[in-house]
Amino acid sequence: MSERQWEERVLAILARERGAPAKAKELARAVDVPTHQYRDFRRLLRKLERRGTIIRTRGNRYLPTSAVDVVPGTLSLTRRGDGFVRSAEGGEDVFVPAAWLDTAMDGDRVVVRVERRPRDRNPEGRVIRVLERARETLVGTFHHGRRLAYVTPLDARLNRDVLVAPGEDAGAEKGDVVVLRFLTWGEGRTAPTGAVEQVLGPITDPGVDVTAVAAGFGISLDFPPGVMEAAEAAARRHAAEPGPGRVDRTDLVCFTIDPADAKDHDDALSVSRDEEGRVWIGVHIADVSHFVRPGTPVDAEAFERGTSVYLVDRTIPMLPPVLSNGVCSLSAG
Repeated sequence: MSERQWEERVLAILARERGAPAKAKELARAVDVPTHQYRDFRRLLRKLERRGTIIRTRGNRYLPTSAVDVVPGTLSLTRRGDGFVRSAEGGEDVFVPAAWLDTAMDGDRVVVRVERRPRDRNPEGRVIRVLERARETLVGTFHHGRRLAYVTPLDARLNRDVLVAPGEDAGAEKGDVVVLRFLTWGEGRTAPTGAVEQVLGPITDPGVDVTAVAAGFGISLDFPPGVMEAAEAAARRHAAEPGPGRVDRTDLVCFTIDPADAKDHDDALSVSRDEEGRVWIGVHIADVSHFVRPGTPVDAEAFERGTSVYLVDRTIPMLPPVLSNGVCSLSAG
């Protein structure tokens, strides 16, 4: 039986039970899942849970979201610390008071249970489960408390200090901006904890503020060594193999419209006249696909990054500089 068939039967069984929750093994028996495929079946249940199609109660029993007044969606926090959950299926946003957020943070995909529906206002709900975390790290200012160190997030929407686990401060000093990786998310009055992964330095140091912005959005300034090696190899190999159907146009006078300090030139123009007096306008485009082939480490890294990022004092390229500023750039000569 295919995964799709399992999904259809699970949803049919849960709908037929009219809100009676069922455990994973009970559902597996009802769907006739072979023993050797039970692990795959559990993965399917987790996928349906992340999608918000079903929810898991505290007793590890499953319910369809349609059986209870719950809304799966993405949480957005206000500066005051309250939140709104926007359902992927549309409808009204659900207001979540700060006291009902549980461990959820801005950007997390969550399930909220609607507690009341005030007249002429958004429904109000309580986070009952976090389906997917929006971030594994945060950027903040390092502090030494009386007994414990902690990090205050720079993003005002992340309004909870995070305790630094003993021995996990990476040598940070008071006032340093650091990148912290979450270890726990907290529970009730217990604060989340984390480990300092990188010390960026005092916010007053040149460039630290811009680096902090990049780190806050999860943008890596450096490329993994394997990606750099693959990019260098691709640049050497494919520069020596122009490929079929290509014509050498280096005799043309081409120009780009770029700032004087631009390092990569994606497109250029040329104007020429042929023997019959016709004017030819040439549009020259950097052929990145000749150097970045599908399925390669460079392709996978570019997919993860999605785009080049332009900050105040630097550009964080989508491709390693040997490609972006080198063979994939329409440079002089």
